[in-house]
Amino acid sequence: MIDFYNDDNWKVYRENGTVKYTDTKEGCLAAAKPDVEEAYQNYCVECLPDYFKDQVTTYVIPVTPIYFNESQSFGRNAIGVAFNGVNYDPPAPTDAILAAHTIAPLDDHGGHVNPNGGYHYHAATGSTKEVTQTDLHSAIIGYAIDGFGIYSLLDK
Repeated sequence: MIDFYNDDNWKVYRENGTVKYTDTKEGCLAAAKPDVEEAYQNYCVECLPDYFKDQVTTYVIPVTPIYFNESQSFGRNAIGVAFNGVNYDPPAPTDAILAAHTIAPLDDHGGHVNPNGGYHYHAATGSTKEVTQTDLHSAIIGYAIDGFGIYSLLDK
């Protein structure tokens, strides 16, 4: 991380080489917020799904896609939903990550847990349901909040 971000303050490991990571709900909450508490800076933020299992989020996606004349900002809200109900989120604000020297790793499915959004994807890794298309499109993997399809890569 030191070399990747060109920042000598990145050190998510202890002197004995073990990784510093959150292992409680309280630690997750303290490390996964924009103003990370000093005690949790330089931590790998591991939030478990069980911490937020009662969280429910509802999305309203139009049946007929909505065209806009200019780009829209979704802020930190979901940009779409996979067929399994997991939302696709935009990237976290890089400045917040870099300032606190924390990182929330993605699992093999391209997702992780966030206290505000629960489990969500930041990447499509081919592990979600795909619906093969009969036209020139690649497989559809979900729908964007504006009603348009989200498609996998054509050449995997």
